[in-house]
Amino acid sequence: MAKQRKRSVFSIKNELIKKSQEAALAAIQLYNNPLITFKSESFIILMNIAWTYLLHAYFRKNIIEYRYYNSQKSRKLFIKTKHGAYKYWELEKCLTHESCPLEKAIKDNLLFLIGIRHEIEHQMTSKIDSFFSAKFQACCINYNSTLKNLFGNDYGLEKITPIALQLFSFGESQVDELIEKRNCLKIYWILFQIMKLIVIL
Repeated sequence: MAKQRKRSVFSIKNELIKKSQEAALAAIQLYNNPLITFKSESFIILMNIAWTYLLHAYFRKNIIEYRYYNSQKSRKLFIKTKHGAYKYWELEKCLTHESCPLEKAIKDNLLFLIGIRHEIEHQMTSKIDSFFSAKFQACCINYNSTLKNLFGNDYGLEKITPIALQLFSFGESQVDELIEKRNCLKIYWILFQIMKLIVIL
């Protein structure tokens, strides 16, 4: 009987990256679909998955254990789900671990979106697309930048398909145009968040 082939660290890492990319692309395409009204909620959930797989790939590459376990003497007893699968770290756990490679601004953006996701799970939301669009844009820019920084420029989403969720930094002319159209406290708050949270590529 042939022995079962064990997957290498490299192959699992690449599989995690691919899943991460696909989740991010799905989030972007869904957000830009004019026929979808359930945009923000779906975007947050899919980007949560994308970031989780991305950080799992980083941990896998650097041989950092990202499965939950209990220590018993010199052994690790891995915690499993009720269906028998290993229980891996969720995004929030990845972000708070000392080996997380993300900068504070990126973590803050993701923790904010995680908070919104928790609210979505417990109550209906309405008309949050425009209010949090700056956070979503920052999330996309940060994701693509981190993806390339951790694994190389060839992994950038722009290598796969054209990006349509404003994956670029705001220019001065665009800022002026926004202020002209909506001269109110809300737009200044959004612009402040853009400048604070977006990591320049």
